[in-house]
Amino acid sequence: MNLKTKAMLGIDLLIIIACAVVGFLNYRSAASGFAMTLQLKAASNVRAALELIDLKYPGDWEIKSGELFKGDKKIDGDSEIVDHLGRVSGGHVTFFRNDTRVSTTVKNEAGQRALGTKASEAVTTEVLTKGAEYTGRANVVGEDYYCAYEPIKTRSGQVIGMIFVGLSVHELDEINRNFVTSMLTSIVGVLLAIGILTWKVIERVLTPLIEVTSKLEKIANGDLRGEDIEVKSNDEIGRLADGANEMKRRLKILVTNVARSAEIVAASSEELTANSQTASEVVEKLTVNT
Repeated sequence: MNLKTKAMLGIDLLIIIACAVVGFLNYRSAASGFAMTLQLKAASNVRAALELIDLKYPGDWEIKSGELFKGDKKIDGDSEIVDHLGRVSGGHVTFFRNDTRVSTTVKNEAGQRALGTKASEAVTTEVLTKGAEYTGRANVVGEDYYCAYEPIKTRSGQVIGMIFVGLSVHELDEINRNFVTSMLTSIVGVLLAIGILTWKVIERVLTPLIEVTSKLEKIANGDLRGEDIEVKSNDEIGRLADGANEMKRRLKILVTNVARSAEIVAASSEELTANSQTASEVVEKLTVNT
C-alpha cells in the first residue's frame, strides 16, 4: 500500500469517526428536543381546544343527569367535537367526566373508541384532585403519548372533568426516522465531498515526494544523467528535493573526479610500464656487452 492510499484511508477514518460522534450527539439532542416540542405542542393545543369549545358552545361546564355538558351541548358520546379538534390539533382529543372517557378519538385494540375507560391515577391526582395542568408522557389505552390534560371546571370552580390532547410517541419515532435519514444522507454527502477534496489535496502534496523518491531510486541505480527535481515549495518536501539535487550534483563531481583520477592513474601506469621496459632493455644491453 503506497503512502497516498495510507494517508487517504487514515484521514477518511478520522472523518468517519468524527461524523459518527457528532451524529450520535446530535441525534440524542434532537430526540430530546423533539420530545419537548411535542409536549409543548400538546400543552398549547389543549388550551386552544378549550378556547374553541368556549367560542363555539357558550355557557358553563356542568354535569346534568350524569352527563357532561358545555352550555346546552352534550359532550358525552359526541364524536364530532373530538374529531374536529383532533384534526385541528393534529393529535388525539378526549373529554373526561371526572376520570371517565366520555368522548374521544383514542381507539382500543379492536379499533373502537375507548369510551368508558379510566385515566391513570397519576393524571387524576394532579388534574382532578389538585386542579392543575398535567403535561408529560402518559400511557393511554396501552399506547404512550406526549400529552397535556387541563381540568374542566364549573362556574364555581369545582373540577368535574378533564380535556386531553395527546401526540402519539409513534409520531416521534417517525420524526426521528426522518431526522436520521436526513442526517445520514447529509453525512454521506459530506464524506464524499471531503473524500474527493482530500484525495486532490493529498495528491498535490505527495506528488513532489513521489518525484523525489523516483529520482533517488535512479540515483541509487547509478543514473546521474536526469534533470534536477523542480523545487516548488519551501517545506520539508521542498528541502528534501533540494537535498536530492545537491546530492546528485556532488555525486556527479565525485564520479567525474574519480574518472579523472582513474585516467591519471592509467596514464601513469602506462608511463611506468614504458620506463620499466626501457630500463630492462638497457640492462639487457649492458649485460651483453659485458
